[in-house]
Amino acid sequence: MSVIAADSQSQKPEEDFKITLPLCIEEDFAAASPKAFAKKLSIAKMALHSQRRDGAPATLELWTDFDETVSRTIAKHGERTKSTWEILHPTLPRHLQAESSADRRTCLALQDQGALTIQAMNAWTLRELSRLKQALAEDVKKQSDNIILRSGAQDLFGFCAKHDIRTLIVSAGITEVIQYVTTKHGITTSGIVANALYDGKWDSPAQGIDGLVNTQNKRVQAEARFPARAGERRCIVVLGDNLHDSLMAQDNSDDIVIRIRTADKQGNTEAYLKESFGIIVAKNENGIEEKYPGFDLVLREQGLEVVTTLLKYLTDRIA
Repeated sequence: MSVIAADSQSQKPEEDFKITLPLCIEEDFAAASPKAFAKKLSIAKMALHSQRRDGAPATLELWTDFDETVSRTIAKHGERTKSTWEILHPTLPRHLQAESSADRRTCLALQDQGALTIQAMNAWTLRELSRLKQALAEDVKKQSDNIILRSGAQDLFGFCAKHDIRTLIVSAGITEVIQYVTTKHGITTSGIVANALYDGKWDSPAQGIDGLVNTQNKRVQAEARFPARAGERRCIVVLGDNLHDSLMAQDNSDDIVIRIRTADKQGNTEAYLKESFGIIVAKNENGIEEKYPGFDLVLREQGLEVVTTLLKYLTDRIA
């Protein structure tokens, strides 16, 4: 995957935001193109509230990543919080901890070089699942207690549940950890699309690799497990921290997609905004490179309260 960075001189992400965005939250977002986003927002709201020929309006859905999106990037004492994979690392025997760490360093180095293929990523996932499967369920719960949620996360999911907004957590992380953390915090979802540690499906060569979720196949896995109903039109709000998360859902004749990226842990630099708003070049499920739009919005703060405000606007819960 590569990124064609947005040109700050032509895009001017901050310009005229207050004028063009019909919301009282302009201080909380940076926008790739305020005018284009205002138009998309208007189309989405119209689709959600207008009656189609079959009498049904479009449905509103939230598809979100988990690690460093729903969970916090920086813990209370300044250290980086760990992913659902890293949090289970202490449950391994020492020799497997060393093996896991070496494997992680190698694969992350390949990823940084753009040389980590989907096949290599799946193989890495299978190796790590095999190692972590030895962890006892009680140890998984104990370690999962260390995951901290972003401020506003509970209210966001609570609003969705109250107003029948379909919510999917689409993560390359571990299902059992996500389930434990969300249940602990009273969060309900429509489904979790992630890598199950104990269901054994990935042990089967016939099902295993096809059932794995990685950063590059989230859309395929989400659509396979939770497909759109026949004739359904959706407005999907995508939330993530990784560039790949913007590919989680794609605009088409039936779906309107609003892509939101979390704020950078060190603050939104010009480089971070250019990367977020740039055109993403990535391979599709057939291995062919295609160009995809980047994020529409980037949060300015670490909390998710403003995402709830956006959903309130779309559902007419605020003026």
